[in-house]
Amino acid sequence: MPYRDRAHVERWLSDFWDTHSVFAGELSVVDNDFVPHTDSGLVVAHLDNSPGIAYISVQMIDDRPRWMVTFEPRPEAIDLDAAGVRGLADEVGALGVLCAYLQTRTDEAIAQLR
Repeated sequence: MPYRDRAHVERWLSDFWDTHSVFAGELSVVDNDFVPHTDSGLVVAHLDNSPGIAYISVQMIDDRPRWMVTFEPRPEAIDLDAAGVRGLADEVGALGVLCAYLQTRTDEAIAQLR
């Protein structure tokens, strides 16, 4: 499936960057056997305003691929001032925009296969 193919997802991210400027953090595409679980995804986000990473992966829900954002546990509590909270909120919002974009691209790719 296209959402499991690294080249497809890298192209989708490139297209996303061409049309969106919502995410300032670092994004990387990793192989689909990325741990922590067997359905781990391909897009890893390093957030600037919070330690740790989040990743966007495909999970099968009701026999349909659904892109989901997973936030890894943080090793310790974080303290943020107002600007830090706004920055974190912006990053989380941007992950939502990217997740929706990947879902749209996946839905389009599946429709073309039918």
